[in-house]
Amino acid sequence: MTRGKTTSKRHFPIFTFLFILFVTLVLFLGLGWQSLRSYKDIKTIQERDFRLQKLVGIIIHLDEVLTMSARMGAETGNLQWEERYRSFEPQLDAAIKEAKRLVPETFMSKAATQTDVANIKLVTMQKQAFELVSQGQNEVASALLFSEEYEDQKQIYAEGMKQITASMQSCVNDVLKEHRHRAYITFIVISITLPCLIFAWIYVLRMMRNYIIKRRAAEEGLLESEAQFRSLFEQAAVGIVHVASNGQFLRVNKRFCEITGYTEQEILERTYQDITYPDDLYAQNEARKKILDGETSSYRIEKRYIRKDGTIIWGNLAAGVLIRKPSGEPNYIVSVLEDITERKKAEEELAKHRDCLETLVEERTKELKASQEKLIDAERLAVLGKLSSGIAHEIRNPLGVIDSSAYYLKKKLKDADEKAMTHLDRIINQTRISDDIIQSLQDLTKMKEPQKTRIDIANAIEDGIIISKIPQAVKIIEKVPRDKFFVDVDENQLLMVFNNILNNAVQAMDKKGTIWITADRGSNNWVEVSFKDSGPGITSENLRKIFQSFFGTKAKGLGFGLTICQMIMEKHRGEIEAQSELGEGATFIVRLPFLKQTMKGVNYENKRKNSHRG
Repeated sequence: MTRGKTTSKRHFPIFTFLFILFVTLVLFLGLGWQSLRSYKDIKTIQERDFRLQKLVGIIIHLDEVLTMSARMGAETGNLQWEERYRSFEPQLDAAIKEAKRLVPETFMSKAATQTDVANIKLVTMQKQAFELVSQGQNEVASALLFSEEYEDQKQIYAEGMKQITASMQSCVNDVLKEHRHRAYITFIVISITLPCLIFAWIYVLRMMRNYIIKRRAAEEGLLESEAQFRSLFEQAAVGIVHVASNGQFLRVNKRFCEITGYTEQEILERTYQDITYPDDLYAQNEARKKILDGETSSYRIEKRYIRKDGTIIWGNLAAGVLIRKPSGEPNYIVSVLEDITERKKAEEELAKHRDCLETLVEERTKELKASQEKLIDAERLAVLGKLSSGIAHEIRNPLGVIDSSAYYLKKKLKDADEKAMTHLDRIINQTRISDDIIQSLQDLTKMKEPQKTRIDIANAIEDGIIISKIPQAVKIIEKVPRDKFFVDVDENQLLMVFNNILNNAVQAMDKKGTIWITADRGSNNWVEVSFKDSGPGITSENLRKIFQSFFGTKAKGLGFGLTICQMIMEKHRGEIEAQSELGEGATFIVRLPFLKQTMKGVNYENKRKNSHRG
């Protein structure tokens, strides 16, 4: 019986503490919630009351503005008063709707209904007056707005607004009265419960003080029982050490000596810094510092040790207990060491095999991807080859006949009217466009491996401008130094790229504007040639698809031009990139591997001069 009572008393302070804490929290949370609710409600009421007062003033003001606008329009016959009326009418409707939303119960009364009816009649008469004014019957409109009926409705509307205002204020007062009643009840509850809680907490604190005294006595008893675990310390299958705050070993077990190769006496003459691999010392110092400073209660790291024979071993060190002196200062840290050398060796072997496997998989993936891309290109070129050869054979001959006939008719019918000549020009132009489309298909399918020669990029740009036949309305600003940037390319294929970019720029600018051409040394040993136009630019959606086959923004063509450019650049191990912002023009950047000049481009210059003579 006595033991049972003692046990009950021992647990009673905790139960009482939890119970009183629960009651306190429930009470204060409830009071806090009630206070917050009352504060928010009162704030909302005040804001709504202020807004309602403002709305009533706005409604009355706008009603007078509408009345004045209607009467002035009738008196002067000036239709600007009707525009003023129309501009203020939606504001009045919005103010009335907002007032109804804030206090819907007020606008459900008989007075509110009569006010709405009067308002509708007033608006109707005002609109009738504006119609009469528009018909030139100013006197009739003025008589209508100053009639007895109009004044009666104005009186009904004014009286109704007064009653609505009074009703609004009454609603607000009722709600405030209710909240004052709630506040009074809350004050009564606090006055009763607060003294009770104060006495209860005094009782609990006294009980907790006695509990803490007994707890401290128990902790001191635990320190004295350390000797009982000495046998466990010595027989453990892992290394256990006590390390002082300065790093000195104070106590080690047999297994720790076996792991490190030192005798117990030898290890006690050393610090953990003496046997730690230098590269791992910083991490352990930082972890120990956090325990000694109280920032953490434990740490676990994997580190290397230097055995007595000089070999390196791996250990999993877990430090989790900091023993303090009676004064509170750190005394030593209890750590446990597990030898994981064999596991680390296995992990290293596994990592080597994994890296090797990943490398093989990556290489095979790249090879498969390259093969797949080549297969897709081959299939695409095969289909286009058949298509282009059929088109060239079946369509080019009829197109030539049509072009020749149209040209003959144009020469023969010199005196024909302008409309007939326009249609003949259209026929000739469309046949040439069709021929260009067929040629682009053949260019795409007959793409050969580049026959590379060393050339000066400045000369290639100049040739590209010449063959592009730039209109006079297009200004070319070229800033490309000579004898500075040399590349190893197929001249004809590169001119095809420059020609396509320049023609696209001319068409984008509607054959008038400016094209800036620059060349510079880029990163990764590139020669970068930039073509910037003053056109309308390209949308971000089209910019992502600009190099896709069959994609184009022009009404004519099949969308192969930039696809061919990209294929040529890939064959030259180069790049082509499009940059644009809508309304800021477009920029196309061609990148080619830079080639150091050793012969000043003499061979290319001679070849270029001979080609121009031809």
